[in-house]
Amino acid sequence: MEEIVQAVGTEIAEDKKSATQTLAENLLFINGPDHAMLVQLLRQGEISLFEAVLGLLTNLRDNLVRRLIYEPGGEGLAIACRAIDIDKAIFGSIFVLSRKARPGDQNVAKGETSRALTFYDQVDPEAAAVILNRWRRNPDYLDLLRQVTILTQSSN
Repeated sequence: MEEIVQAVGTEIAEDKKSATQTLAENLLFINGPDHAMLVQLLRQGEISLFEAVLGLLTNLRDNLVRRLIYEPGGEGLAIACRAIDIDKAIFGSIFVLSRKARPGDQNVAKGETSRALTFYDQVDPEAAAVILNRWRRNPDYLDLLRQVTILTQSSN
């Protein structure tokens, strides 16, 4: 009985994921890479769809996209947004709304948004694109993220 329940649960999860993925693909096909749509999806509570669209825009694996979105500090999200030419205002909205969408602590810590925006400003878009390409090949993004943080801090 337990095996059947697990098999059905896996099938349902795969169907949901493929439906969300298909919807995300259709949204991008119809609207193009409309970055404001990402903010709208978060505001409407369409978290899974937001994750799928961002995954398609960045061409990153789902689990890595979720880690970038919900990690403390938002450095990875800032790098991904810079790499795909999301402007600062939209990044700021995505950052704040994604804090409210994360599991557990949904509060935005004092100064967290300003630190994320400052980091965003410090990231060179070309360097962000290089890092995004590395993440596509190597999902062990934490080491790469630390390297970027060190490089950013040393250039100031």
